[in-house]
Amino acid sequence: GDGVHVREESADPGQVAFLFPGQGSQRVGMLGDLFMAFPGLRGLLDSAPGPVVSAVFPPAAFTAQERTAQRAAVTDTRVAQPALGLAGAAAHLLLGRLGVRPDCVAGHSYGELTALWAAGVYDTQSLLRL
Repeated sequence: GDGVHVREESADPGQVAFLFPGQGSQRVGMLGDLFMAFPGLRGLLDSAPGPVVSAVFPPAAFTAQERTAQRAAVTDTRVAQPALGLAGAAAHLLLGRLGVRPDCVAGHSYGELTALWAAGVYDTQSLLRL
């Protein structure tokens, strides 16, 4: 039912899976709030190509033309894929810093590459070049 549910005893420990999305889930500014709230993640921006950083952490757009240009930039495969890698890496690192560790990782389409990165197959620079 509705409402708040309280449990006296702790829940049985479960397993955690991280699932990384594929192309089509990106959007303009998708990392702005995360990087503003958690400045320790901003180092990832240094690893990313300039067009990717501009797409996921863009300057303010004041006109319809500027907003349209930003949406077009983030849908370009050369930007979209590393942007998804950057977003996945940021989420993975933040959750890790909070003590959340996955028991397994998986991904859809490009997200499979982010999952391989999360599993330690290659470094961040390599992920953002794929």
